[in-house]
Amino acid sequence: MPGRIRIERHGPRAEIVVDHPERRNAITSNMWRSLTEAALELQAQLGRSRVAARIRDLNGRLRNGLATMRGITLQTPIDPALAAGIVCFEVEGLRPAEAVARLRARRIVASESPYAVSYARVSAGIMVQDDEVERTLREIRALLPAA
Repeated sequence: MPGRIRIERHGPRAEIVVDHPERRNAITSNMWRSLTEAALELQAQLGRSRVAARIRDLNGRLRNGLATMRGITLQTPIDPALAAGIVCFEVEGLRPAEAVARLRARRIVASESPYAVSYARVSAGIMVQDDEVERTLREIRALLPAA
């Protein structure tokens, strides 16, 4: 049976499911197209404003949490009117590449900003759960030297 992509609703949560068990959920080119269609359908079901509000809320939690940590310099403005879906920061004593590598080793998705002056960065999209934001903040805090 060819693989398929489907949307499952669980109360207030929705999931886009990859269903291709006979191929260990490998995604075919047709499934990639279906994945894009499912993502757009889910956004239409939820409403663009709800999706944007959720992303704003999650990234606001990241900014606010980082802003309270000694040894972290938040580079993204705390004001939601001036911020977007990417949160840039510095970890005292670590180069951005080192902070990113340590976060990835802890299974946190992070990257470096691709500019002359680089920062570590994280982002919370619509698919991120509340506990994942808290875990990300805990793992960033764990990068700091013990006081």
